[in-house]
Amino acid sequence: MKSGATVHIRQSNNINTGLESSNLSRCNNTVGRLLRAGQWATDYWIWELISWLISSVLLAGVILTLSLHQNQPLPEWPFGITINALISFLSSLSTSALIGVVASIIGQGGWATLTSAKRPLVQLEMSLQSVGPVIVIASLATAPFVQQITNVELTNDAVDTATILALRNYPNLRMENQFSQPLSYGDVPNLVTAAFYGGLYFPGNLTDPLNRSSLQHRPICSTGNCAFPKFDSLAVCSACANITNQLVTSRNSSGARWSLPNGFVLTEEESMPVISTTGAFDPLILHAGLPIANITAIQPCQDTDGTICSSIAQECMLHWCLNRYSSSVVQGILHEEVTDTVKYGYTINADRLSDELYIFQTNSSFAHTTVAETYSTLNISRWGSDQLGRLIAQTLTVQVFRLSESTKTDAFEVVDGSNLVFPGVPLNMSPMFEAMALSLTAAVRSYRHDETTLQLVKGQAFKEVPLLRVRWGWIALPIALQIASLLLLCYVALRTSRQRLPVWKLSVLATVFFGVRIREHIADPVPIQLMDMSVVASELDHRAMKTGLET
Repeated sequence: MKSGATVHIRQSNNINTGLESSNLSRCNNTVGRLLRAGQWATDYWIWELISWLISSVLLAGVILTLSLHQNQPLPEWPFGITINALISFLSSLSTSALIGVVASIIGQGGWATLTSAKRPLVQLEMSLQSVGPVIVIASLATAPFVQQITNVELTNDAVDTATILALRNYPNLRMENQFSQPLSYGDVPNLVTAAFYGGLYFPGNLTDPLNRSSLQHRPICSTGNCAFPKFDSLAVCSACANITNQLVTSRNSSGARWSLPNGFVLTEEESMPVISTTGAFDPLILHAGLPIANITAIQPCQDTDGTICSSIAQECMLHWCLNRYSSSVVQGILHEEVTDTVKYGYTINADRLSDELYIFQTNSSFAHTTVAETYSTLNISRWGSDQLGRLIAQTLTVQVFRLSESTKTDAFEVVDGSNLVFPGVPLNMSPMFEAMALSLTAAVRSYRHDETTLQLVKGQAFKEVPLLRVRWGWIALPIALQIASLLLLCYVALRTSRQRLPVWKLSVLATVFFGVRIREHIADPVPIQLMDMSVVASELDHRAMKTGLET
């Protein structure tokens, strides 16, 4: 058939002949009853109501599922099914059932519009095309809306007990020959000695939590994320001060001379030191209740012509203190903040044959904590402290020369590794002393001499658990579509009933038989192309359409 050709439809003289001769119109058997029941369900919109109810029940299943698992850990279901997959599946089924309802509403609405005589026949197709996409697009939008309902947040759940140590008593470790040398100071524990050298040679950056953690105490934390209540512990603290303003420089016949009020003097020699440090003199500015070691350093400066330039002097101290810690472990790294500190205590006097104890006592303001205090006083053996001070002072008393043939001591290696070269960067021993204090604190908090040395502080180990959070605002569109479709269904059903129209909806057979009814109003030949149909529809009397529905 050529394009634009017409088709002649042969119209029967009696359109009801086939229907009258059919046994289905008169039969009372099972098939007939089923057909009548199907027609009754169609006339009273039962199928659409059932579809709407199924859609609503599925949407209610989404809401119920979210309500049951809100603020709960993500469920673990068989076959790796996730809660997002389940609600997406339920939402898709709900949308599909709802689209079936909307399709029937659109179809029946077209027949109702056809008989209203308010619009030309040619506008019928335009009306259906404008309503359909709006409903479909809104229904498709429910999928991303439902996906936005859920949100997973990681929260900490206590799963185990964590422990961290606090130092209550630093004793004097007796030597093996204590009976032959009853007045000896004793030995520095190997753990503490190793910590001193670890801090002395520490090459890292203390501002980096990972580097800093290598010097810190190791708490017991099974999950890598733990929290502890605030607690008090003895610790080693550090302090440094610039005393250049007290450095006196002079020159005489023997050469240049640098001196401090505490008696530390440095004179010009053939191989003048770049830096000279000593632990034999008292501090000038720094003060503490129980110092461990005080190191004074002079960095002399002299031009090639012998003129004395800007020299630098500094003093640094390691001393005992009582710290209040706020500690936590995050991803395996210990984070400790000192919230309060006390550096003065008092001494319990003893005779020459006995050790002295230096006591730190917690006062009412400092002792306000959630941890019950087992000890009201924390003590340090003076003999044990003095022996540790001897080790530090002897190691850090050194002169660093610019000549490469000079003997390299431990302190030389440290100072040289800190790029403290003459006449390079200004003297700054603060990072080195901070590292030593941190390392020594970790060591003494891990050294157990007897049952009174350490206190076990208990905390909680947390495990990150994903919890489901529900953002209920995103459920508004699916619920709005359910309500809108029900109202539209009621409106179209009521309109159909008032106009006494047959319920044809989207039936293709209804379209065919309706065309037969209005055949006499269409002149031969019958158009088969859409553009030709539009032209005929614009010329067709609209009353014929209404007659076709009411016949």
